[in-house]
Amino acid sequence: MKVNRTLVMALVVGAALGAATIQTLHGRYLARTDKITALDGNAPKLSVIIAFDSKKKAQAWYNSAAQKEVTAIRTKTTKSRAFIVEGM
Repeated sequence: MKVNRTLVMALVVGAALGAATIQTLHGRYLARTDKITALDGNAPKLSVIIAFDSKKKAQAWYNSAAQKEVTAIRTKTTKSRAFIVEGM
């Protein structure tokens, strides 16, 4: 399997920057894994679930300057989606 070194480096940098931005608004990871079993349809290669105390804090994190930098890296190097799910 050919490894895309640019993608790997972008993901490493993005993960480090992302962790720092999450902590600023007291977010916490509930899951960060590639161990995903599909039950119906295709499973993503990686899944990240982050919890915040409120939707307002989640949106503030996503809209922060630091996270915008991470999002730019993510969208250039991956096929991914981001969304907020309420209800826990």
